[in-house]
Amino acid sequence: ALEFEDGSFDLVISKLAIEQMENIKHLALPEIARVSASHLALNEPFSDFNTDSLRQASIRARNYLSISVEDLRDYGIEPVHVFADWPQKLMGGNGFVVAKKT
Repeated sequence: ALEFEDGSFDLVISKLAIEQMENIKHLALPEIARVSASHLALNEPFSDFNTDSLRQASIRARNYLSISVEDLRDYGIEPVHVFADWPQKLMGGNGFVVAKKT
């Protein structure tokens, strides 16, 4: 667990960090929601932004995050705005999600 009290931060930002937590997403995402007082800004390669076979293969090969934006709700995170036209990596598409803690 992070050494912060519940709701310690008005805004929690993740930029290409959660993508590397596939094996611990069930721990990391609820913890990120826990320390947020209200909002989150997530720039990550959610599956919604990686629908072509080359990008999917790249994500699997790297064992990167494999959840959709909709799946964030399972972790106490409610998407509010989703920007799919975020500048992309060649081998993995990123999106920007503004969300609120539920």
